Amino acid sequence: MVVGDVAARGVAAGAASPPATIGLYAFRDAAGALLYVGSSRDLARRVRSYFAPHHPPASKPARMAATVGWQACGSLLEALVLEARTIQRERPHFNRRLKQTGAYAYVRLDPRDAFPRLEVTRRLDDGPWRYVGPFPGGRRLAGAVALLADGLGLRTCPGRLHPDPAARACLRLDLGLCTAPCVGRTTAGGYGRQLPRALAALGGGDPDAARAAGARADAGPTELPAAVRGAIAALRRARQATRVVAVVPATGAPGHRLLALGGGRLRAAIPATRAGELAAAFAEALAALAPPPPSLIAPEDLDEVRIVTAWLASPAGRAAAVDVGRLGRAAGLARVRERATTGPLFA
Repeated sequence: MVVGDVAARGVAAGAASPPATIGLYAFRDAAGALLYVGSSRDLARRVRSYFAPHHPPASKPARMAATVGWQACGSLLEALVLEARTIQRERPHFNRRLKQTGAYAYVRLDPRDAFPRLEVTRRLDDGPWRYVGPFPGGRRLAGAVALLADGLGLRTCPGRLHPDPAARACLRLDLGLCTAPCVGRTTAGGYGRQLPRALAALGGGDPDAARAAGARADAGPTELPAAVRGAIAALRRARQATRVVAVVPATGAPGHRLLALGGGRLRAAIPATRAGELAAAFAEALAALAPPPPSLIAPEDLDEVRIVTAWLASPAGRAAAVDVGRLGRAAGLARVRERATTGPLFA
């Protein structure tokens, strides 16, 4: 990848600029501290726009910058992923998006409990906990989990339960919001059949397993908040596309690039400048995808998962993707060759 930098005053004067290619750009102050980083299909046009007099909000980091650096990338997805990783690693002052990892939360349950409850937490503790997430917005997530508990009759009281038919249930039983395992109104098996539905609604379960466990197929409770739905969709797509090789035309170079995408993350980007190199590049991509994706996505990786899964769901991603997890090695290589030689994107 080509890396370079120029003085910010040279860009402002129109005397210098990054190349007109896909990549990452960065503004740094006189001490070398990173002020802002972004990605673009056309680095030259995007960087010049920061110095335009009619664009004052975007020009703030540019006015403070001493240098403008860039890194050319082989494809747009690589640039987007590099942007997300750089922001997470260096935390530039003017990048507010993708920087708030502390705002993520998880839903967990204790599988040792015969009547587990869904809890929202910001910590990953050791132990037998089963976690789903991460999700953005702890407060909105807590509201969504409360709606799930109400709709499925799950308990919300803390601690381990010791059912006692002679005890007195809380108001949730009278309101029809809980199946009251505390007073023996439901069995562990009956209660447990609702848990797969809750986990599936949060993106952490398998709908088929939920139906096999006896969960009803009717609509769930009140719709989840948009932010939570977006995170759930990304997590589901990441689980569905655990081993994908995407074939994209190389930017600024001959041939193609094979992107190894596993569990919603970019594992590797391998160039194939000629048709004869496709088989070797494909084997390298499969090697990068060999380690299974982690069962739990770390908060700092969630933005990359969203970027990768959103790209895979786009027309460009669908045209480029080869699901080798489903096709297998031989059929996957045949499809990669086809992607590299046919279709409007790769002609």
